Amino acid sequence: GSLEEMAQWFQEKAGQETELKVRVSSDEDTINISYKLDREQGSFINLAVAAGLPVALFDKAEEEYRKQLEEHGTGYKYILTGSGNSGALVQYAAIVCGNFLETDQEITYNGTGMGNMLKFRGNEFLGYKTGLLFYMDELLNKELQKRKMSIIEKLEFAFIDRGIIFYDEDGQYSSIAGKYRLKNGIEVDADKLKPEIAGIIQEVLELEREKAEELVEKNFDPGIIELKMRLIERYRVYKKWAEKKIDHYLLSENITAQLNRQSGQVFLIDKAKRDQDKLLQELINIPANMEKEQLGQLTGQDIGLFAPFVLLEKDGNGPEALNKSGKKPEIGQITDKLSHDYLKAVIKKIVKELKTLDSSVLKELFIDCQRGNWSELLLLARDRLRYSMKQRGIITEEEPGYSSKTLRKSPELFEGLKEYYPLDRIIIGQLDNMSFFDQLRLINWKVSADGIFLILGSETEEDNIFEYHSETNPLDNKLEEIKLELNEPSNNRIYGSEK
Repeated sequence: GSLEEMAQWFQEKAGQETELKVRVSSDEDTINISYKLDREQGSFINLAVAAGLPVALFDKAEEEYRKQLEEHGTGYKYILTGSGNSGALVQYAAIVCGNFLETDQEITYNGTGMGNMLKFRGNEFLGYKTGLLFYMDELLNKELQKRKMSIIEKLEFAFIDRGIIFYDEDGQYSSIAGKYRLKNGIEVDADKLKPEIAGIIQEVLELEREKAEELVEKNFDPGIIELKMRLIERYRVYKKWAEKKIDHYLLSENITAQLNRQSGQVFLIDKAKRDQDKLLQELINIPANMEKEQLGQLTGQDIGLFAPFVLLEKDGNGPEALNKSGKKPEIGQITDKLSHDYLKAVIKKIVKELKTLDSSVLKELFIDCQRGNWSELLLLARDRLRYSMKQRGIITEEEPGYSSKTLRKSPELFEGLKEYYPLDRIIIGQLDNMSFFDQLRLINWKVSADGIFLILGSETEEDNIFEYHSETNPLDNKLEEIKLELNEPSNNRIYGSEK
């Protein structure tokens, strides 16, 4: 729909009562609170954060946290988590309740940052609908690279000029001047503010005074200003004390999470620390001609994409894996490397795809391995991941630079495959940095009286078998043996390992 329709929807949604889904679980000394947003709420929060217009869902997140605090007291450690758009709720709850507890910890996975929520820009004085439209105007202005100032920039200057918005001494956070607040300091003096806003609108939009007053009368909502004022003031206190309490784990392809500034510490788990500054540069270089749904994949990443980075067993993510502090990780911590269990699951899935596409390819691979050329299978897996990057629109070359002889011979082999591998770029990077010996440990062959088998995956214990990122392209880590039909290439059976 049009921008107008979107802004109308945003305003209606802001006025509705809405339920926030919260999962609470506890053990001896910890209470875990995690926020879940449905799709529509996710889009709604995304717009709210981007335009810097706080909505009632933020209040709900805080209420929920306080409810748990009252119920269980301060003897517990509280951990708040959220992924994607609910990351903004986690940060909000942490900031506004932040000074109550020594022991709370907030974690977001690809969480949306607080962006424009931490400063006043002028669009907040005109309610949800017009406030969002002014923000959209600014975005389009940037998009079209117009030299003239956007409405928001003009508004911000005018509000600062008239002494309504003021910046603190280091010029980072802006709030509302004391003379426009009621005695309690937490509510604004609407009667005093409205004529001022009308004057600014008249000037910036070049309207007649009467029209400007009408616009203010219809749209001004003191609740928005008060929510935002409170957040910013808490944040100034919080920033000094508790900056270390919020951890953001990000994958560098997640665009929305990158473009809104996070409060707290950001860990890009698929990048070395020193590369973090180059990141925005890279984001800007993501091909401009991506399809809508490809951008959707990049921005809507699921929390499940972080599981492959968790250390499940000693050295399970390779000898070089480090945790967020740059130290040797402990079991259960997120590291900056994918686990070998996950890499084996990826290779297993690729081999099964190959077997379905053309089982004679596997026969040739085995003959290669018999001759001592083990690398062809690994190169083929790498090519499949390159193809996946092409599917996702991350690389746009017509020929995605194949390195296996199989694909150089038949480059159309993967055509018709629908599924993509959400961590493809990261897997390739990690394989390229592994020694050949370590790469070889990801696959095995077995020759027995029953035939020749390729052994893939890793787990035989029922309890340890699980699926990675089931929302995108599910991969499981179960050990399977795939029999090679050397004489009868058309026969396409897969034998699970019978234990």
